[in-house]
Amino acid sequence: MKGVSIKFSLGRLGVFISPFIFFNFLALESIIIFPFLAVISWAFDKDFSYVLTSDQVNCIRDILKDMALIKPMNRVICGDVGFGKTEVAMRGAFVAVNAKKQVIVLAPSTVLAKQHLESFTKRFVNFPVNIELLTRHTSSKNKLKIYD
Repeated sequence: MKGVSIKFSLGRLGVFISPFIFFNFLALESIIIFPFLAVISWAFDKDFSYVLTSDQVNCIRDILKDMALIKPMNRVICGDVGFGKTEVAMRGAFVAVNAKKQVIVLAPSTVLAKQHLESFTKRFVNFPVNIELLTRHTSSKNKLKIYD
């Protein structure tokens, strides 16, 4: 699936991770979850090497339910470090990119943006998704490539 992408950036809109995750899919309008996504999502879910907690399962279910609605979604996910907020964000991002939408993951620091780039890159290695890092250190030339 070429052309779908996840971009990491510092800013205000998109998905903000740590210590809270903020989902804002206003720019994406509505995401319609097609039946074939259940099969694709199952492969992505199976690729996760840990057992989800009941809170993660509930949160993922609620996010996917919200993403299927026509109205824009705003959601904050709170949790301590190491409690799986990033995996929850990845599940939502996976569904979005497979619905031909672009995802932006926002982080409050360049260091955290790089950490999430590594996490997403490892997690999405078996799936055809373009993942890029966009920070204040990114050259103007590379920024233009990422924007396209």
